[in-house]
This record gives sequence, structure tokens and C-alpha cells, in this order.
Amino acid sequence: MSPLRQLVSQTAIYGLSSIVGRFLNYLLVPLYTYTYTAGEYGVVSEFYAYAGFFAVLLAFGLETGYFRFRQRDDMDPARVYAGALGFLTLTSLAFVGAVAVFHAPLADWLRYPDHPEYLLWFAAILALDAVTALPFARLRSENRAWRFAGIKLTEIGLTIALNLFFLLYCRRAEAGSWAASLLMTRPSAWATSSLPTWPPAAASCCCCCRNSAACRCA
Repeated sequence: MSPLRQLVSQTAIYGLSSIVGRFLNYLLVPLYTYTYTAGEYGVVSEFYAYAGFFAVLLAFGLETGYFRFRQRDDMDPARVYAGALGFLTLTSLAFVGAVAVFHAPLADWLRYPDHPEYLLWFAAILALDAVTALPFARLRSENRAWRFAGIKLTEIGLTIALNLFFLLYCRRAEAGSWAASLLMTRPSAWATSSLPTWPPAAASCCCCCRNSAACRCA
């Protein structure tokens, strides 16, 4: 395959996978707006804004550095990859550790004192994203466009499936279990509660001795 044809084909594959992935992620927006309240969706949007900054920061631009140094004759591509991946792994673990130590005061500062776990999940996702950026760069450098696109689309499909599972199925199951438990507890509540009897005792008495001077039903 000529270099120009290879460039065009790989550009099409990378571009198509990116476009399809963004479109599928965009389809989650109606699900979020339907499921979450305005305040809850505001939390999602806020953390997405933080993610855009920290994703660039935690990657340290090592994708570009990897492309540059693996092409040098005096560098072993395998050693360049191992060194960059090891550095990203260490810095990502340090980031997760720092957030784990200070997640409570950070949650207070960000005004999420009741949900400090948000920061732990956020740090773990960002760390995984930073570490996996280099393997994707390696696939691109080795001209393995189809595998790159396949993994990316699989990742996006898994994300969508998990969103549907947790936001639709689990919520409906929780609502159904709550309704079922309510129905199951009602008979016992009815049995133990003081329910009115029929006919009422007072009415029954008055029917028998309504004309009696000794009737004390009133």
C-alpha cells in the first residue's frame, strides 16, 4: 500500500471511530436530562469540566513524546514505551493517592460534603484514562488502525451499556422492589393497626337500646 493511500485510509478509520464515538456519547445526553434533576445533572457537567483539564495534565504530553523518541535511531521503541508507561502509572497512582488522602476536605471545598466518594471515582477514572492513553498511541504508531478503532468503539459501547444498566434497569428495579416491599408490608401493618370495625360498636348499641333511658353510647 502506498504511503498516501495508507494515510488516507487510516485517517478515515481514526476519524470515523471518533465521529461515531462522539455521536453515541451525545445520545446519552437525553438519558441524563430525563433521569437526573437539574441539580444532579449540574454535578455531572461540573466534573466533566474538571476532567477536560486533568486529563491533559495527567497525560503530560507523553503521547507526543513517545511518537518523537520512538523514531530516533539511538532509542529502542520498547524501552521508550516502557519508560513512558511506567512514569504515567506512577504519577496516576500518586494522583489517586493524594485524592484519597484529601478527598474529604476537597469535597467540602467543592461543596459536596455528603458525597466525598465522587472525588474518589473521579480520580480513578482519570488515572485509568491517563494510563491507557499511551497504549492507544502505540497502536497508532504501529499503524494498527482497525484495532485502535475496535477498542475505542468497544469502550464506548461498554460505557453506553453501563449507563443504560445503572440509570434505567437498576433504577426501575429499585423502584419495583420498593413498591413490592411496600405491598408486602401493608397487610402486616393493616393487621396490627386499629382498623374500624363494621358495624361500629356505638351504632350497634344505639340500634339496640336507642329508646332505652340507660343507653350510654353517646
